[in-house]
Amino acid sequence: MARPTTLAASRLPCIAFLVLLLSCLSALAAPTRRDPVQVALLSYTYENGVLSGSIKVQNIAYQKEVTVVYATGAEESWSPAQTIAAVYASTAGSGFETWKFSASAPDATAFYIHYVVAGTSYYAPGNSNYKVTATSATTTATATATKTTTKAGSPTIAPLPPTISGNGDVIIQAFEWTSSTISPGTWWTTVNNQIPNLKGVFDMIWLPPATDSESDQGYLPRQWDILDSKYGVERDLRTLVKNLTDANILPLADIVINHRVGTHDWADFSNPAFPNNAAAVCSGDEWGQHGGNPQGAADTGLNYASGRDLDHTNADVQAAILRYLNTLKSIGYAGWRYDFVLGFGGQYVGEYNKATSAAFSVGEKWEDLNLNDPSSHRNSIRDWIVATGSQSSAFDFTTKGMLQNAITTANYASLVVNGAPCGLIGIDPAHAVTFVDNHDTGPSTNGNGQSGQNLWPFPATSIMLGYAYILTHPGVPSVYWYHYITKQLKSAIDPLIAARKAAGVTATSPVSIAQADNSVYAAYTTGASGSLAVKIGPGSWAPKEGYTLVNRDVNWAVWKA
Repeated sequence: MARPTTLAASRLPCIAFLVLLLSCLSALAAPTRRDPVQVALLSYTYENGVLSGSIKVQNIAYQKEVTVVYATGAEESWSPAQTIAAVYASTAGSGFETWKFSASAPDATAFYIHYVVAGTSYYAPGNSNYKVTATSATTTATATATKTTTKAGSPTIAPLPPTISGNGDVIIQAFEWTSSTISPGTWWTTVNNQIPNLKGVFDMIWLPPATDSESDQGYLPRQWDILDSKYGVERDLRTLVKNLTDANILPLADIVINHRVGTHDWADFSNPAFPNNAAAVCSGDEWGQHGGNPQGAADTGLNYASGRDLDHTNADVQAAILRYLNTLKSIGYAGWRYDFVLGFGGQYVGEYNKATSAAFSVGEKWEDLNLNDPSSHRNSIRDWIVATGSQSSAFDFTTKGMLQNAITTANYASLVVNGAPCGLIGIDPAHAVTFVDNHDTGPSTNGNGQSGQNLWPFPATSIMLGYAYILTHPGVPSVYWYHYITKQLKSAIDPLIAARKAAGVTATSPVSIAQADNSVYAAYTTGASGSLAVKIGPGSWAPKEGYTLVNRDVNWAVWKA
C-alpha cells in the first residue's frame, strides 16, 4: 500500500476525520520506508505477469543486496512480503553498478526497491511506491507520489561514502607458516583465546585456509566441502568466527582457488567432484605430461605445478567455487584473501566478489621487484586491481620491498616517486593493503622441525620502523601475528593504531613528505580529525609545533596533532 501523502483540509469535519483515519490505517499497513539516497530505478515493465527492470546503485562496499518488494491484489497487500532478488549486471560508470530483476509476480499492484549495503537500508522511490495499473496483458508501472514518470529518472544520489577500506581499518594476519604444526588441530582455539587482546584494536582478521588440504598449511586444497584441517575441526572454526564477529572483527578467509589436488590421484576431485573432473583442469596443466587428459581451456594466468590449475572459464568450476565461498559466508566469514592471483584472470575475482557480496577482498600478486624501477612493479599490481573491476584490494608488495631496502641501504630518498610514496599507496591507496611481513616473507615460530618460509624478511632489528611507516600512511595496514603476538610487539604497535584511528587516518588520507635523504624519511598524514607525523632512520627530525609524541624507539618516532 502506498504511503499516504499530505491531505488537504476538508470542509466536512466528518469526512476529514474518516479520510485521516483511513490514512493512518494505511500507514500501519505500509512498510517503514526512507527516502532514496543511493539507489535509483532505471526502467521497468510488467508483461504477462512478469515484473522486470534495471536498477542503478552506488558501489559503496562489496557486500550488498538489492530486492524488489511488491504488493498484490486490489487491496495492495504487503503481508506476507513478496520479493524479487535483483542480480548484478554491469558496472555503470565510476562508483555505480547496474542490477537487473525479472520474475513472475502475478497480481502485482505496487512495488518499491530495497537496497541493503554495509548493514544500512536505502529505498526507491522515496515517500511512495511504484503503482502497477493493469490495462491489458502489457501494463506499465507508475509512481503513486513523488515519481511521475514510467521511466524512473535520475533522483539525486548522495556522494559515495568511504568503502570499508576507507574507514581507517587495520588487519591482523592471525597465523604463521608453522601455526598448523606447532600444536596440530588447536590453532582455531589459540586465536579464539587471543580475542580479548585483539578486540578494539583490529577491524579485520585474516585467517589461514580452513579446508582439507594435502599440505599442512592449507595451500594445496583437496576437499573444499570438508572444513576440518590441520588448524582444527569445523566446530572450533565456527566458534572462532562467531566470537570474532561478536567482537566486531570481520573474519577474512584465505581462499586458494587457483589450483586443487585430487583425493587420491592427480585429478580425482571429490567433496565436491566436478561434473567432468578432466574438463575442470586447464589444458596446459602438467598432468597431461604424466598420463592425464586435461580437457579445460587454456590457463588464464601462470601455471602452478604443485596442483591442478583450475579452468576458471568453466561454468562448473565457477559454480563449485561460489558454493564453497557461500558455505564460508554461512559460517560467518565476511571477505576473502585470494592466494596466488597470478594464476588466473583478475576478472574472476571481481565476479566472485560480486556474487558473494564480499565485504572486503585482497589479492596476493607477488612478483619480482626491480628496486630501481618501483613504478613498473606497482603499476602491475594496479593493472590486476583494474582487471577485477576495482572489486578487490591488493597487497602492496612494492612498498614492502622498497621500505626494507631503504632501511638496509640507508637510501630513504628511494621511498619517494614524483613527490609521493613509491609504492601502490602512491597511486591507488584505496586498494592497497600494506604490510611488513607475512607467513611467506617473514619468520615463523619453529614447529615440528619447520622454521617457516622467511623468503623475503624485513630487517629483524628494524621491524618497528616498518610499522611506524605503514600505520601512519595511507592504505589498509596489515599486522603480522608473529610480530604482534609471538615477538610481543603489541605494546609498541597498539599506540600507533590508536593514534591512527584518533586522527581519522584512512586508506585514502593525503600524505605530505617532509624529508627523504640518506639518513631519514619524514612525513605528515592528514586524517579526518587530526594529523600524524612520522620519522624513520638514524637522522634527526622533529615535526612542527603542535605535535605531541605518541611513541618512539631507536631510529623511529610517531607524533600526533
